[in-house]
Formats: sequence, structure tokens, C-alpha cells
Amino acid sequence: MDSQTLTRFTAFEHLPHAALDQLAQAGRLLTYKRKDILFHKGDVSQEAFYLLEGDVLARYPDGREKSIAHNQDSARYPVGNLNPRPFDLSAISKLVQVFAIDRETQDRILAMANLSDAEPSSSETALQVQETEVDPEWLFRMLQSPAFATMPADKIDQFMAAIEQIELPAGETVIRQGEPGDYYYLIQKGSVVVEREQGSVTFPIATLQADSAFGEEALLNDHATRNATVRMVEDGVLVRLHREAFKKLLEPVFVHSISAQELPALLETGSHQLVDVRLQPEYARHHLKNSINLPLFQLRKRMDELPTDKPLLLLCDSGVQSRAAAFILKEKGFDTAVLEGGLSQLQPEKDPAE
Repeated sequence: MDSQTLTRFTAFEHLPHAALDQLAQAGRLLTYKRKDILFHKGDVSQEAFYLLEGDVLARYPDGREKSIAHNQDSARYPVGNLNPRPFDLSAISKLVQVFAIDRETQDRILAMANLSDAEPSSSETALQVQETEVDPEWLFRMLQSPAFATMPADKIDQFMAAIEQIELPAGETVIRQGEPGDYYYLIQKGSVVVEREQGSVTFPIATLQADSAFGEEALLNDHATRNATVRMVEDGVLVRLHREAFKKLLEPVFVHSISAQELPALLETGSHQLVDVRLQPEYARHHLKNSINLPLFQLRKRMDELPTDKPLLLLCDSGVQSRAAAFILKEKGFDTAVLEGGLSQLQPEKDPAE
């Protein structure tokens, strides 16, 4: 189905292309022939029905009847959009097509689209950095990603008030290894290379494309500095979020902690895959049984090795590296948690490590 078809309906007529595409993918196209019943009075459904093609007849309990044609003004709204359904609805033309979509899914997409296209909030709780024109299509796509899927609407509003868009030329250094962390970055357009300096040698770690993010590690640890240099590969556009806003708005949403007291029950049930993000020598000296080792600096390149059929519990000595790993993996849709305080705070006599 062409997503632009949805613009005939009042609720969708002003939505950006990305939102229309999301709606089209989330809904389903239903086809009926004459005399088919679309729904009965009293039916309970979580779906909204939008009439795309043909004519239908609504029969009310008091005997009244009302026909609705797809090209009438009344068809610009969902048909019988109450629970339970207020009437019987049947097809009276040779062919009837309906776009059906879960109401909660529809409402979330509409909310994201409206927020992404809104003016920056002027509320007292908003963390205003700089009013900026961020591409609403790109912003909507980012807000629909798994990383932001659980963010409350009021936090999204504050997030959009706090972001700042910057344009940078090819070769420009965005962040430099050893410097304090000040911003979290999202790539709207272009690409960047991540490089690490070791002595007199500089070697690339990763190349990040549009819709990727970077810069979170130094922000998750109050005393950390940048552990890599990031440069623009080509002319591009970045969206950045200041440290203060990052700590308030994104960190609580992206990082879920499990306490040491909860760990034994979790290990007994095997509900999580344990992923140790320390360096291999540290892992070899001491690790939890059934954990796998994937060092943090290799995470972006090797995350496809991680299982997706269960949540991941991320481990390190202090919890700092695992928090950064959780943030990176959450951006890619993984279900993650971190061991609060890390492995170092486990009591040796109760430590289930090998």
C-alpha cells in the first residue's frame, strides 16, 4: 500500500513521510466483498478501521441505517471507532478495502511525529541548549528506534528542546582522545571514523554511518575522558546533546541496573546471557560461570555475535564499562541490564565465579 494514501484521513494528513511509512508498515490492509460483515455491534477491538475503498452500511440497534462511502467527508475519520463497537458494519459495494491499525501503535506514531515537528518546549523543566531546525523526518526515525522506544513523552519533549544541530566539514575533529566529555552525538548525515592513539601509533576502531551515535562513554563516568578521537569522513550534519541533558534524559532510559542481591536468582534461572565487557586478560583471571567475553572496544564491530533470544546482563569490574556497553547495545535494539557496582563488589564467599 502506498503510504501517501493515508493522507486522505484527517489524523494523518499533516504527517511527515517517515511517520506515514511507519503507519503503513504497522497496519494491515483488509479486503471485503458485498454482504461481508466487518464487525458486529458489541465487538471489542483494539484496531481502528479506516475506509480506503468502497461503501459500507452501519446498522444501529434502534433500526437506523447509515451508508458511508470512501469519498465522503465522514470517511476521513475511523469508522465505528468505539469500544465496544456501536453498530453492525457490512460491505454494500462489490469491493471494500479497509486500513486497520492497532490504536496504541497509531497513537504512539502520531505522538512521535507531532513531537518531532514541534517547536522547542518552553516549559521550566526543559533543558534548553539552542533552538535549532532539526530535520523532522530524521528526528522521527530516530525517535522510533528501539533506543528511544521506552522514553516517556515528556522526556522526548525535553530531549528535542535540548538537542543542537551542527554542520561539520570532512576532516574536522569532533572529539579528541584525552579531553573531557561534553556532548553525546547522533549522526544525521555523513559518516565518522573512530580512532585510538596508542603511543605514537593511531589506528581506526570503527566507521559510523548516518543514524549511529557516539560519545556516550565519557559521559557515563563523571571522571572519564574521551578514550578515542572521532573525525568526520565527509561533510556531514550531527545532532548533539550536552552532558547535563544526557545525564538527565537519556541515561535513566538506556541503562537498567540489577543489584548484587538479585544476581543469584538470575543466575539460577538462566534468564539472561552474561556478557563480560572487560579485556581478555581480566576476564581470564576472574569471571562468572557461563559468561562470554566481548571487550567494550570491540563491541560495535562484533555485536552481531551476541544472542537476541534473551536479555543480556553486562558485566565489568566497576559497572562503568558495562553501562557504556548497555548504552551502545540499547541503541541497536538489544534488551540489556548491567550489574550495579560491577563484579568487584561481589563478596568472595558468595561469588559464583570460576
